[in-house]
Amino acid sequence: MVPLAPTKKIVKGARRKRLFGMDPTSMAHNRVVTLLPEFMTNLQEHNCLDDFLTFMELVNNRYPLDCIAFRCFLDTVRWYSVSSTAKMVYREETKPFWRMVYKLFHGGALRFFSGLHSVEQPKVRYEVSQRHR
Repeated sequence: MVPLAPTKKIVKGARRKRLFGMDPTSMAHNRVVTLLPEFMTNLQEHNCLDDFLTFMELVNNRYPLDCIAFRCFLDTVRWYSVSSTAKMVYREETKPFWRMVYKLFHGGALRFFSGLHSVEQPKVRYEVSQRHR
């Protein structure tokens, strides 16, 4: 008679080690949970929290994720996350938009969309003088 292989003792409740680590969904979930408190505080300080919550509800229901404005927003997020402008890669969905803007408005529109750069912001005086009261 052939001897049977020894049986491995199975411990109930023991977690199995994952061969390749955490799955991407779990990693994204952990990142969101870690970033959320500070994120919400920053939005609240700039009076944007209600708008962002509305946006989240719309994404779950009816907001078109193929909208060019949303794609350009994601490109903006990508722009601020790269360490060098040479590493910036635009999405294939937004490249035709920028080509069309350039053909219609030439460099003026691109300068307008690029922002103020090194131009100083105008200072607003919040004090009300005595004669204007």
